[in-house]
Amino acid sequence: MILCPCLFGSSKEDRLLSTSLLRGGVSHAERRGQWLSEQDELASNCHACGVEFTLLEGRHHCRRCGNTFCQRCSSRRAQLLLYGGSDLERVCDECFRLTGVENELASRHLPLLERGATVALRTLMSKEMVLLKLNAAGDALQILAGAPHPRHVVPLAKISAVEVNGATGFALRGPETLRFDSDNRDAIASAVRATISHAQTPSLALTVDRQRKNKKVEQQRADAIREHQEATRARRNANADFRNSLKQKYALRGHTTT
Repeated sequence: MILCPCLFGSSKEDRLLSTSLLRGGVSHAERRGQWLSEQDELASNCHACGVEFTLLEGRHHCRRCGNTFCQRCSSRRAQLLLYGGSDLERVCDECFRLTGVENELASRHLPLLERGATVALRTLMSKEMVLLKLNAAGDALQILAGAPHPRHVVPLAKISAVEVNGATGFALRGPETLRFDSDNRDAIASAVRATISHAQTPSLALTVDRQRKNKKVEQQRADAIREHQEATRARRNANADFRNSLKQKYALRGHTTT
């Protein structure tokens, strides 16, 4: 077995990519992809380029998705702020491409909405200062106005658009349209859009699990096709050998008869 260098000096919690860590300004770290077991059939080859691991071609785990890669496909380092990590960690090329947006979400957008942004809620007849804040579950925006309970609770899944108008105005479109004003309008609108986009994206752990299952199905299908081709080739060779033996047998008999 070719052991991954990542395993040496790593705790069990590290290998399982524990998600109990907190990230700055964000209440709960997202769950990373499950660390791919050395015994898993997918761990024999690089998840990206397919090269087989050997004593010379070692395997490495991506700290974001948990899959195994060769050195060439996992040579980059990135912070994984959305997943509780502030240090630079080894990631595969694909995960490195995605960390920029995730880190901006974790460092800028989520903290703004979790702290809450003071905005002016506009109606036809009045304007009231309220706090626009992400709820504890991270799946809805609350509009707080000093009362014990939120004035409005808007599920992120129900927001169809975030529109900006004028110098400071923006609106949340959904079953009910809510209009606001804020001098920090652009930052708030960007934060809401990014948070909605993230909420609508399947979790990394679920995505990785699905990808691995699909990869195994594809691998099993390819193995079945290869086995069928080998069996067909063996059968043809056996038939050819049988025909040759018959030719030799009857040719020899004909020669003896004459």
